[in-house]
This record gives sequence, structure tokens and C-alpha cells, in this order.
Amino acid sequence: MAYQNNSPRGSHAISPHRDTFVLRFRFVGFALIALAAIAAVFAFRACNAAVEPQEDAQAEVVSYDWSCLHVEGDRYSYVVDGQVKSKLGIDVSEFQGSIDWDAVAQDGISFAYVRVGNRGAETGTLYSDDLFEDNLSGAQAAGLPCGVYYFSQAINEDEAREEAQFVLDALGGRSLEYPIAYDCEEVSGLDSRIEGLSADQMTANAKAFCEVIEAAGYKAIIYGNANDFARYNVQDLSAYPFWYASYNELPYGATSFMLWQYTDGATVSGVPTACDMSIQIELS
Repeated sequence: MAYQNNSPRGSHAISPHRDTFVLRFRFVGFALIALAAIAAVFAFRACNAAVEPQEDAQAEVVSYDWSCLHVEGDRYSYVVDGQVKSKLGIDVSEFQGSIDWDAVAQDGISFAYVRVGNRGAETGTLYSDDLFEDNLSGAQAAGLPCGVYYFSQAINEDEAREEAQFVLDALGGRSLEYPIAYDCEEVSGLDSRIEGLSADQMTANAKAFCEVIEAAGYKAIIYGNANDFARYNVQDLSAYPFWYASYNELPYGATSFMLWQYTDGATVSGVPTACDMSIQIELS
């Protein structure tokens, strides 16, 4: 996700994931499994069927057979019995510049996430993304199902609710096909306001944001990588789907997910810069 450094505003983009490429495996065995799975992925093995849903400590989730994952450059697909069971989406902000959304829609992209804005990591001020309106209206006009996200730096529930209301006001009642994402991360190189927040407080903030969003009739989703989710009491957020960020590694870990953001360096027609790309796997 893109964060705008607002001290001064708009000076540069910081990628909070760029230094985090390896997930924390809880057991050595998980690491061995991951190595075997990665080898299978890059050998382009085909699978015959999806793994059946299994129970975990959080909720009923789907376990994926990663030998079904096909990789062609920065384009991933999940193929079962010759049928593609996945969609690709991008998430963008003003840092991508002016986007030709018709070109995006013609380049194999099936959905889009657009940043609404962010809270300053140091100042706590709320900012709008300068291209939010252009991006959302452009993506929807091109026929792409959309979601939106907000980069949070809330330090308590009241601030999280304020951020959620900021998103709702920006949307003005417009419909979305994908959930509204809560994205709360520490920002590398800055004295981020959320540093040192307890897991209880981080969890309470996420719930407060999501509750306001869902009370307004939208769905909510929580975004993060392994380090971000380790800062929450994940079991207390099981009412919401997760958007899991894991670059250069398969998304093994303690959380299930609706979306997997697997790169921040995708090349897409119509987008002037590299952008984040996510895969949504649908087995039904």
C-alpha cells in the first residue's frame, strides 16, 4: 500500500513492506513445507483438485493446493482441472499518477482498490488522496469492480471511527463490489504514531473502524503482512476477512485470507508506475 509522507505533504512515497519479505513461521516444519511448495510453484506443476476446507483456530477457511498456482512474470493464476479459479486486481493511489483505466481493464485486471486517503504518521492529520475521485470513477467507468482503502494511523477507537467516517463521506453513498480495507502499518523512517500500541489497542481500533463501515451497509476487510497481523489479537477479528501481503513467499501463516497481495512491482497497461497486485482465489 502507498503511504504519503505529509511532513512535508507529498514529498515522496514510502513502501512499508519493502523490508519485509519473509513470513514468520511458527514451527520449523512450516518452513520446510513452504520450501517444498515454492519449488512446486516454480516448476509450474498442475493440480487436479482443490483441497477441501479445513478448520483452524480462527474460523472455517480454505486451504489451497499451491501446486495449482501458475506464475508467468508478475501474473499469477490458480488453475484447477484446466479451469482458472482466480482473479487479479491492483491497488493504487495518487503515487501512480494519471491512470488509463480502460487500458487497465483490457490487460487482464478484474478488480481495483483505490486509496481514499491517509492519516499523517507523525502529525495525525487526515488527508485525502488527490486522485481518489479520478481513480474510483475511472475504474468503475471501465467496468472494474472496486473497493477502497484507508491508510490508518489511529491511536485509539475514536480516531479509527473518525477515519471510517472520512471514508464514508468521501464515498457519498456510492456502491462498491469489494470491502473497504483498513490498512494500519508502522511507517519506516518516521516516528509513526502507532509505534508501541498494544495488541489490545490495535485490535480495538481495527474493530471500531470496521464496525462503522459495516453499520453504513458496506463490508470491511483488514489488510496487512505477517508483522502487521502479529500486532493484533487476530482471533478477535475473525468476523472480518483478511487481505494478506506476502512478497516472494507463498502466504503460509496464522491467518486465512480473501485476497493475497503478492507483489508491489507489477507492470500494468495504463498505469505509469509499478503497482501492487493481488490475487483472489475462488474455488466454488
